[in-house]
Amino acid sequence: MSRNPGGTGAHARAAALTGELATLIDHPGNGSGPQAAGYEAKGNLDARVAVLVLPAATVRQLLPAGLELAPQPVVPAEYHPVYLFFSHEIFRAWFGTMDYEELLIGVPWVQIKDPKATYPGPFIYMPRLYLNEAVPMELGVHMYGWEKQMGTLNVVGDGSPKVQFTVTPKGGSTPAATGEFTEIPGVGPQAAADVKNFLIVRQLFEQPTISQALHIVDPNSFNSPIPGPFLAANNILEADQPGATIQPLAATITIGASLTPQGIPPGTYRVPSLVDAELGAFRIRCPQGISLPGACANADYPRPPAARKLKVAVFGGGPSACATALYLARQTDRYDVSLYTTGYRLGGKCQSWRNPAKAWRVEEHGLHALLGFYHNAFTAVQDAYHEGFATPEVGEALYQHAFYPENDNGLMVHHNGEWSYCPLPGVPAAAPLPSSSASSTGGHALLMACEALARRVLDHFKAMAEAHAGLADGMDAHASVLQRLRSAVVGLVTRVAEDVYETDIGGIDGLFAGEVEKVRAGLAARVRADASLSTYLWFLWTGADTMLTIFVGLLKNPVTNLSELDAWDFRAWLEANGLNEAPGESWEVINQVYETLFAHQNADPNKDACKLLDTDVRPANLAAGVATRWFLLESLGYRGAPAYRFEYSCAQTMMTPYYLALKRLGAEVNFFHTVTGLELDGSGEHRRLVRVHLQRQAEVKGGAGNYQPLVIPDLANNPPELHDWPRDPDWSQLVDGDWYRDHHIDFYDTWRAGENTRAQPVQLEHGQDFDLCVLGVPVGALPLIDSPLTQPSRPDADPAWKRMIDGTALTQTLSFQLWLKPNAGALIAGAPRGLLTCFAQPEPSYGDFTPLIAHEEWQAPGPHLLSYFTGASVAGKPPLPPDCGPDYPQRIQAQWVAKVTQWLGENYLKFYDGSATPRTFAGFLDDLVVEGEPLQGPARLAWQHLIADVEPSNLYVLSQPGTIALRLGQAESGVKGLLLCGDWTRTDLNCGCVEAATTSGMLAARAISNEPRTVWRPGF
Repeated sequence: MSRNPGGTGAHARAAALTGELATLIDHPGNGSGPQAAGYEAKGNLDARVAVLVLPAATVRQLLPAGLELAPQPVVPAEYHPVYLFFSHEIFRAWFGTMDYEELLIGVPWVQIKDPKATYPGPFIYMPRLYLNEAVPMELGVHMYGWEKQMGTLNVVGDGSPKVQFTVTPKGGSTPAATGEFTEIPGVGPQAAADVKNFLIVRQLFEQPTISQALHIVDPNSFNSPIPGPFLAANNILEADQPGATIQPLAATITIGASLTPQGIPPGTYRVPSLVDAELGAFRIRCPQGISLPGACANADYPRPPAARKLKVAVFGGGPSACATALYLARQTDRYDVSLYTTGYRLGGKCQSWRNPAKAWRVEEHGLHALLGFYHNAFTAVQDAYHEGFATPEVGEALYQHAFYPENDNGLMVHHNGEWSYCPLPGVPAAAPLPSSSASSTGGHALLMACEALARRVLDHFKAMAEAHAGLADGMDAHASVLQRLRSAVVGLVTRVAEDVYETDIGGIDGLFAGEVEKVRAGLAARVRADASLSTYLWFLWTGADTMLTIFVGLLKNPVTNLSELDAWDFRAWLEANGLNEAPGESWEVINQVYETLFAHQNADPNKDACKLLDTDVRPANLAAGVATRWFLLESLGYRGAPAYRFEYSCAQTMMTPYYLALKRLGAEVNFFHTVTGLELDGSGEHRRLVRVHLQRQAEVKGGAGNYQPLVIPDLANNPPELHDWPRDPDWSQLVDGDWYRDHHIDFYDTWRAGENTRAQPVQLEHGQDFDLCVLGVPVGALPLIDSPLTQPSRPDADPAWKRMIDGTALTQTLSFQLWLKPNAGALIAGAPRGLLTCFAQPEPSYGDFTPLIAHEEWQAPGPHLLSYFTGASVAGKPPLPPDCGPDYPQRIQAQWVAKVTQWLGENYLKFYDGSATPRTFAGFLDDLVVEGEPLQGPARLAWQHLIADVEPSNLYVLSQPGTIALRLGQAESGVKGLLLCGDWTRTDLNCGCVEAATTSGMLAARAISNEPRTVWRPGF
């Protein structure tokens, strides 16, 4: 292998080795490569195994650079398991037989830090293996890069009820580790399927191994500060083969000071048997096989069928909970999945429904679309389509018609006292930033984003020069600087691709920052000196200035990940780096990020939130890292189109396939269930969720999981396979359904939940009803759950949860939909307006949803324009029930109707500026479509769909500066057996959107099951 070293350094040689091993190491039966079915060696294992649960901070010391602990489902996140195999192994390889003793120390659930790793893990990393035979030691080191060392392994009492292993490193005088294993009276060897807790502990071993290729050529590789390259292999324990046995044992492990690397504190550890603990000690005797090493990207552990399915309860009904449930339910041989959700619809904040009393029209919580940079949301929805119908081909055909590109995007810009619509600059369809299959570091991804940013600035320069001759002079010089900067970035990208350890934009000559500042200042002076510039040119300039300022900020203070900026407010960070926004100005190009993420100022404590819906809002309080990432992805990272629209309603397009997929996969979907309490037991590493309390809002006649939630009749121009969701439940499916209907029970009105006197408490017990739980309840509703985790006011409140809930700001979203008689061409002048934001507060965002009319059932002539408007109130802690009284939602809704009436009266002519727009507000109201009622004036507006979303579960989670680090990861509940999902958990995006929610759901499923293999990450 030295004939192609790939460079002179050890890392370069190791990188070359990773590519050569797959082709240079081959033997009969190896198939197509190192991850084929063949094995490098087959043998037999006889091992005594002990699992130590240690503080995660301690275990991290056992990992080399480039690896980190991955989420795992077996112990609280503050801890991590490490296992020790004291074994006798016999291997038959193509060159002969190896017979030796070994101590193997393994750290399961390890992942590659690189956010763009094609397959990041989880893996098993083995920081130390001691052997007493040279051949397997040399093979392990020089073929796999394993941390094998020679040692003396003394075994005393083998064959008796108590066995002691003593392991001393070669040349050492004191043991590195001693293991004493004692049989349990009356408990002998058993088949794996008969040992209940083996189902849990075996998860630790059913992962590929990962090792440093560098160790093949450098025995000191563990201490290298440079990550990777890494190799993967499979060590298959065939515990289910005939004759294989598991025998629970009790163990005492003593770790000596000579054990390296230092990560297991010296001392004595007593490990209960597998009879008494899920991660207890045991003896395993079984066949095993070891594959050849290969690329980590192709690592795939062939897990055997499970002896018993794990029961997983998922709480929540939004995209995040449904994604978790989907990816677990797809593993039909391993998991029994039950989903519990309030009411009778799926979707969470993405709920929508059909109103049969009003032309079966679509009514939604707000404006929904999938942005072009979303990856995981599209992937999960497509997977749901593939699973939800008779064949994947039928699902794919429906999926291909489920979305359509929206290229008419822009901003409403208020300049010189007037509103103007400014389309986003027309540029060729952007290629995605680093694709989900690219292997690059976070710094590499950020560099690629900066290169795309430079291209977009040049596009702005070109558009400005073409639109105004006065700006053309001198623009070439500005463009020259950006061209050189872009070339420098491209050069650094190339170097990073060759040497993946150089990671950030700091590799560019720092003098560029000064040159960019000069370009920015010169352009600003020319723009401000020319009063004749159009609003559109002003818009282009503000965009260019903002992008140049992002460049300046990253050049002056380089970061590897934009999360390093999250202590700043976005606008404040831009201003600190010289943004040319003058006092009194508020540039829409910046505001659009705030408005997309509903980021407004904090609530005024002098205003009574119980009495007043505060709509006096302005953009504020958005973490700079979150916002800059969003800006780059939204502007530059889309695939095909900046946004994609739903062909049908949001829920019909997205949530119906989720529901159908879960049902076809055998998951139980339990509607009418609200989580009311989480009961915990134990402390530290033994803290566990033992009981979940729910309120069953209504009893379903056919059983809890048999409610049929979808609209029954086939609606015209709607696929018969893809039904929508109803406004009201099907009362006939409920026990005492007439009572619920006659008492006007609203299953989504938390303030009036006490009026549902037919509701009944339900308990789910650990070990009986669930093995694992995933809490996907929105963060706004968490304080309504009785638990030290979710109620920060309790004296026993969990500190991490308290910080997260207290520190996370929320807001109420405010929306309305208008069905209008004239079409868009008559009411709106100029370029088409598909999706836009930055119009007048509190409803700055708009969408033309006219295509939905074709799927509704209006009487002729019907509407010809469907307008959605949406916005949000102030940030903070909106009221929760029972505060403000049971009529709080109705009072706020009445205020919202009055506000919309006022707002439209003041702003309709500023937005609807077409030739056919009525000159009077009364005339505009007459253009609203109303069926079946002779309504006049404001009553016609009230007949439209207006919604002030005050329900706790529909509150929008905000991304304020200094709060992002408070978020909990999917496996960071601090409680054994409890995983988390939702857009309020920590993801790479860390903001409220379908992509973040779906990502979180996928990560929760992956923490449990190692699936899905790939979860897209932006990488910066």
